[in-house]
Amino acid sequence: MRTAVSYGGDIDTLGAMVGGILAAGVGREGIPASWRAAVEPYPEWFRVARAARTASSQP
Repeated sequence: MRTAVSYGGDIDTLGAMVGGILAAGVGREGIPASWRAAVEPYPEWFRVARAARTASSQP
């Protein structure tokens, strides 16, 4: 990950793509805890949409 983003350019997109690939390979526990702790929370609209979807799928 560090190598990928150290090249410069569109590092946020590159970091997202490389991070997704790495996470798929190592799982949540393979990602350093300090990195997981630094992840930004979901925006409020996402939490509201998720809650609405969950509520609508329950009988």
